[in-house]
Amino acid sequence: LALIARWFAIPRARHHHLQLSAEQLDLLKREKGDFVADRFRQIVLGWRRTATFQRPTVRKQPNRPQRLALWDVLAVLVLLIVAAIGISQGWFGLSFRGKPEVKSSYIPDSVHGNPIVVVFVHGVFGTKDDTWLNPGSGASFPELLANDPELKGKLDVFAFEYFTPRFGAAPSIADLADQLRGALDDHRIFEDHKQTVFLAHSMGGIIVRQFILNNPDRMSKVPMIFFYATPTNGSDLASIAKFASANPQFRGMVPLESNDLLQSIQSMWLNSDKAKTIASYCGVEELPTLGVMVVPRSSATSLCNRGLDPFSTDHINIVKPTDRSDPRYTRFVSALRKEVPSVYLLH
Repeated sequence: LALIARWFAIPRARHHHLQLSAEQLDLLKREKGDFVADRFRQIVLGWRRTATFQRPTVRKQPNRPQRLALWDVLAVLVLLIVAAIGISQGWFGLSFRGKPEVKSSYIPDSVHGNPIVVVFVHGVFGTKDDTWLNPGSGASFPELLANDPELKGKLDVFAFEYFTPRFGAAPSIADLADQLRGALDDHRIFEDHKQTVFLAHSMGGIIVRQFILNNPDRMSKVPMIFFYATPTNGSDLASIAKFASANPQFRGMVPLESNDLLQSIQSMWLNSDKAKTIASYCGVEELPTLGVMVVPRSSATSLCNRGLDPFSTDHINIVKPTDRSDPRYTRFVSALRKEVPSVYLLH
């Protein structure tokens, strides 16, 4: 507060008072005569002498904002760094690490045995519940799909969940790809289903690509992947976020030019004949999130081999359909019917 008052409030108040004094002086000149005008001029000059004594720069450049001193800037930077480290380490009694307990499961959690399974993979900071939930309608993307009357008895829905805190240590993207493999093995996803389709949001798409490349023997059972706003070539926002958080997942999403992980995934994907045959659909965000485009179009559409699907929504809401008539839902179902053999989905 002291810094704000020093930089902005006091100089602006002084300048405002000087303007009012000048206006009043002109008014008094016209209405009250020379005697009152001379007296008011003395008051104004006295104020200006005081301002000149305290701030010489105000007299020379009264209309310019005051420049920040180097020590002021350094002090603010130090405070921000200490605050970020303190919050991430819990020095102030606050913790944003979240709970490392996560649970991947079928939706609904009951007996399953349909030929197709759709695996949902959320992005950074997400969970298997809130990522897909539309706060307005209360609809959940996985539940909409699992309870779709037209697909009932033809596919199952599985939601993968992993630990992704805003601050503090967390698994890397490479480790999350192995965690995905473990969760799929624990629930016998590939053993109990003939086809496995992935629906991934944001960083979840990178995890899925890494999983596919790590397990080439399973590619033949993956006919389709739908990527919703996945930063395949990285995101400039991740370059900023990695300095504010110790979460290593941000380092895996920095732009491609300085990202060994994304370079490796791109190279291996393009060099794999099997990976290139997987139908890859890409959803693109067309609206900014808090004034920022989280995943630019060039990054969201990289490595796609099917038609693009632009959505008039932001990065967070791109996977939150309101109902089964929402394009965010219908685009996926249309792609599913096209790419998965009809014998499994249609009578």
